[in-house]
Amino acid sequence: MRKTLSGMALTSVLVTMLPGVATADMFKRHHDHVLGTSLDIVVNAPSEIDANKAEEAILKEIERLRGVFSTYDNSSEISRLNRSSDTTVTDDMVRVLERCEAYRMQTSNALSCRIGSLIDTWAVAERENKLPNRPAMRITAGEIRRASVEIDAGKGTVNRPDEVIFATDSLAKGYILDTAVEAAIAASPKVSGLLMNIGGDIRTWGAGPQDGQWAVAITRGSELGEGGSALEGRVQINEGAVATSGSGPRDRMVGGQPIAMSYPPQMAGQSFTLSRRRSMRQMPSPQTHLQRHSW
Repeated sequence: MRKTLSGMALTSVLVTMLPGVATADMFKRHHDHVLGTSLDIVVNAPSEIDANKAEEAILKEIERLRGVFSTYDNSSEISRLNRSSDTTVTDDMVRVLERCEAYRMQTSNALSCRIGSLIDTWAVAERENKLPNRPAMRITAGEIRRASVEIDAGKGTVNRPDEVIFATDSLAKGYILDTAVEAAIAASPKVSGLLMNIGGDIRTWGAGPQDGQWAVAITRGSELGEGGSALEGRVQINEGAVATSGSGPRDRMVGGQPIAMSYPPQMAGQSFTLSRRRSMRQMPSPQTHLQRHSW
C-alpha cells in the first residue's frame, strides 16, 4: 500500500490533546493558506492573552520570511536574487544559502537548493502532460553541480551563475519555523511550550502536554476514501522537530504517471520517509562560510 502523509497536519495536533492528558493551559490554533498549506499551533501558556501574543508573533514572522524565501512571489528576495547575477541579500538569506551549500557538499548533492530550473522543467512537463527529456536534464544537473556560487557573509552578497536557480524550500521552511519560535518566545515570555506544524514540518519547544513531551501522529493513506488517513504510528519528542515527505496528494501527474515531490534514495519514492531531526538552530553548522511548496 502506498503510504501518504495526508491528514497529518490535523492528526499531529489532535494527538497532543487526547483525553486524559492535562490540557488546561493548552491553546490550539489553526490557519489555512500559510506558506501555501495549513498551519497548526499549540501553545502552552498561563492565559489566552499570552497564547494570542505568541500566535500573532508567529504569523508575523512567517509572513516576513515568506517575503524572503517564496519562489511563488515575484517580489520576494529569492525571486529578485534569481533574476540577478550579483546582488545584496539579507542575513536570513545568507544563513540559509550558506547552510544549503555546506549540506550539498556533505550529502554529495542529495540535498541541493540550486535546482530551481529542474523543478520548473517538471512543472512544464505536468502542464504539457509529457515527460521531460531525461538526458537533457542530466546534462543540466551536471552544469548546476559544477557551477561556482559565491556567498560573502561579511558583505551580504551572493554571486549566482546562470546555471543556478535557487529553490530553498528543503531548508527554508525549517528555518522559518525556528525563527517563528524565537519570535513567539520574545513576544510572549510567559509561554512555556509551543508546537507548530506547517504542512508536515513540525517544530516543538518547551513543555508538551504529555509528561512534558509532544506526541506527533504519523498517518498513511487508507481505504477511508479521498483525503482519508489512518494512524501509522506516534513519535514522542521533547524540543526539536519532525520532518516528513513522500508520495501523496501533491504528486505531479505526467502522462498518467504520478511523480513524487521527493524520492527517498532507498525507496525511489514508493513510500514515505520520516526523520526525527533537531531544529536548524541545533544542527551542526559547518566551519566554512548549509521539494516543491506552493508558497
